[in-house]
Amino acid sequence: MNDGFCIELASPADLDGICAVIGDSVRTVYPLYYTGEFVDFFLSLHEKSAVLSDIMSRIVYCVRLDGLVVGTVTVCGNTVKRLFVSPRYMRRGIGSALMDRAEEMIFSEHDCAICDASAPAVSVYAGRGYARVRTECITCGGSVMSYEVMEKKK
Repeated sequence: MNDGFCIELASPADLDGICAVIGDSVRTVYPLYYTGEFVDFFLSLHEKSAVLSDIMSRIVYCVRLDGLVVGTVTVCGNTVKRLFVSPRYMRRGIGSALMDRAEEMIFSEHDCAICDASAPAVSVYAGRGYARVRTECITCGGSVMSYEVMEKKK
């Protein structure tokens, strides 16, 4: 428990809430950094079928406040994926708590944690001790976007 919220393993009943958090976050934050093509690309990465598949694999966690899903993270092996907090609930420690939980799980079995960091997240991960390993690029509709693969050692 942390400031009125807890992190729980997601169930299929959480799917709509998790997808709403992802959609709200991407549509609110990503246009500050990316073109519309890339915003659409990011949304396509997190379609309901992909999120449901991960929920069924028991690798998705969520935070609820007042019965609403307000944050989510996916932990796949030693990789942190799909970390999102609803824009209305940002700056309340939810993202940090989700990362703390993800790292705790990862470091119980692995020597390092990996994440792909989009432009808005690079400084957040760097502040948590992650270092850039390499830069990757994606092409979408003739535009090129780069992102950082980052790693944190145990």
